[in-house]
Amino acid sequence: MIKPICNGFGRARKSPGQYGNIQITDKKFWNVKRIFITGNTRFTGGWLSLLLHNMGVEEVNGYTLAAPAESALFHIADIVEKMTSELGNIRDY
Repeated sequence: MIKPICNGFGRARKSPGQYGNIQITDKKFWNVKRIFITGNTRFTGGWLSLLLHNMGVEEVNGYTLAAPAESALFHIADIVEKMTSELGNIRDY
């Protein structure tokens, strides 16, 4: 059972990391998910892509600008090989 935590407004909220009765840090939660990320070649998106891949996400897709340099995390951590990524600018739509 999830123990409620007061959020300061008199309402209870779930503990961090909880989604219903499932712990979102549990790999079983992620193994059937398909995730779409914008900006996956940049700093935050690169780390998020790597984390989701390591959590066992079935499919990680991205839509992003080109990686800023070959030294970027996207290339160093070999994220480019672990996911499908389409290059483009979301502001063009």
